[in-house]
Amino acid sequence: RSRGLGDVYKRQIPSSSQHLNCNIEGIGFDTSKNMWVLKTSDTEMNFDVICFAIAPYQISKILLTLTNKQREVLDSIPYASSAIFHFGFKSSQIPNKPNAVGFIVPNREHKHFIACSFVSDKYENRAPNDHILIRAFAGGALQEDQLTIPVQELRNKILNELKSILQIQGEPIIEDYAMWPKSMPQYLSLIHI
Repeated sequence: RSRGLGDVYKRQIPSSSQHLNCNIEGIGFDTSKNMWVLKTSDTEMNFDVICFAIAPYQISKILLTLTNKQREVLDSIPYASSAIFHFGFKSSQIPNKPNAVGFIVPNREHKHFIACSFVSDKYENRAPNDHILIRAFAGGALQEDQLTIPVQELRNKILNELKSILQIQGEPIIEDYAMWPKSMPQYLSLIHI
């Protein structure tokens, strides 16, 4: 199994500095110490720098130094939901696969997915030799209503559309899916806080 970049950085951080699965109750700034103060249910920690890797609407709930206006701006950024379906095939099942890393589906095509990528072509070691791993994206800002379809039904619709477009023969030999609610920020305009 390949390790992600996060695993590399994690090994470089002393275990005493790693706090996993902590519920953050608030983050404030202590001007007397010139330090950020992170509060959890059972401890308080000081940091020189805080880096957020979460959505703005989540930041607005824990960053105590925000003004009401700043909080309103962060909370006002709209998000769309998405779902990702993976289908694995033997290469022989897709004899006419295009020489590409994927394709976008225009909304006017009225498909149940918005994009497709050939993960096994984009990244090494994502599928065994002579196999193809396909990732189909559903939902998004223009087709979020697709996510109200029961998962198995949506899976069948997407797979049938992929079979038609790519002339896939047979069923996938492996598959999975993930739903991502409020996962895609919609950058409608520049916002200044």
